[in-house]
Amino acid sequence: MKRFLIIITAVLLLLPLVSAEMELKSSAINPVVLKEFSFPATYNLEINPEVLDYYYINTYLPLDFSPTEIGMIYPNSRKGVALNISPSKEFKEDNYGNTAIEYFVRGETTPLKRSVLVLSILPIKDFVNIDMLPSITVDDSRIFLNISAKTNLTEDAYLKITSDLFSKELPIKLTKEVQGIEMDVNALDKDAKVYTINFEFTIGDETAVVEKELILGPSFSMDSSEAILGNVLSKEYSVTKTNNGNSPTKATIEMSKTIWTSLFTSVEGEPTVTKDGTVYVYSWEKELNPKESFTAVLKINYYVPFLILLLIIIAFAIYRAVTTSQIEIKKSAVRVKTRSGLFASKIIITVKNKGGPVSNLKVIDRLPAFTELLPERFGILEPSEVRKRSLIWDFPTMDRAEEIMFSYIVYSKVTIFGKLEVPPALVTFIDKSANAKETFSNKVFILSEEQKVEKF
Repeated sequence: MKRFLIIITAVLLLLPLVSAEMELKSSAINPVVLKEFSFPATYNLEINPEVLDYYYINTYLPLDFSPTEIGMIYPNSRKGVALNISPSKEFKEDNYGNTAIEYFVRGETTPLKRSVLVLSILPIKDFVNIDMLPSITVDDSRIFLNISAKTNLTEDAYLKITSDLFSKELPIKLTKEVQGIEMDVNALDKDAKVYTINFEFTIGDETAVVEKELILGPSFSMDSSEAILGNVLSKEYSVTKTNNGNSPTKATIEMSKTIWTSLFTSVEGEPTVTKDGTVYVYSWEKELNPKESFTAVLKINYYVPFLILLLIIIAFAIYRAVTTSQIEIKKSAVRVKTRSGLFASKIIITVKNKGGPVSNLKVIDRLPAFTELLPERFGILEPSEVRKRSLIWDFPTMDRAEEIMFSYIVYSKVTIFGKLEVPPALVTFIDKSANAKETFSNKVFILSEEQKVEKF
């Protein structure tokens, strides 16, 4: 009631001045409204009326003004008002950037005074400026970034930075002043790709996220290891390659084997085979992701050729056992010197029983061509029978492992040049199974210039 009487009195006294002017001035304290947050923009409004009145401030736009009542202002006295402006959700969605806000100040008896102030409506991603490198490498252990804002906010903020490469939490002031942030980077086990960095700003109970992208550059590192398993007849060669880089890489493995070895070679997978001279080259190729491994295996198996060779040896041994006589007869000859200077040679015969006992063993030897026998020069064993061109030795029995050696001398009145062939000796016998068998000795040649070993 008291306020009403004051107003009535003022109106009556100042009635001639109701059309007087009003001076309005505004300055921004925080002219920004962030779309993700509900805190208001703030301005300092100064009112200088010419009429005593009770004044109000408001707008026809969907904005909340606080306060809306200014109170009594005396003429020509400036009054400052801290004005908070909160746009509605729809208004923030429909507007972006600097927006002219028309407002009015009126008294209970004083007409409206219109004016305009500028309100900036921005999402957080356009309000803050995050300056960071576009890419890093696995060798980088730290990263630096700078954060600043378009204007100075009075509200305290809290920043949480999260990513697969680094993370950090810290209080922050959203001001025009650049603030540097340093963080440790863990990129050694990460793949080369584009990573999303989340900057989560919290003001009061509200949170908004700004996303930035950071490229982790490729690094290439291929490790190789080899192993050989098996034995002489079967070997397995393996080569393993591991991609220790952070980017997909093609792995190539090559193994070379000779043409002969390749006949007994088997491989795992489907390598490319090329021939380089007398060598076959086996090549494997595979795209490996980071930390992925690939093993190429080549096996050489000699069991089949070994078995074939073993069968051949066994067959040959059986053949020799079947076809080789148990009586072995060897023949040798050496030159001897005569007093008369004639050509002469000593023929030596060795008979050995390598099997069981035999009977009726008979050794028959023929004289070399152009030679005559020297009867008085027989060894310990004289022949049982001497024919014109042959000699015969008879042995009723011969035991196992028994060996007999005997000799005779031949001479020639004809001069021999080059070499003289000595015919092979023949041996016949009856084995323990009562089978009649025979075998021949080796052939012998006497060289005319051979060293003389005996005189007579």
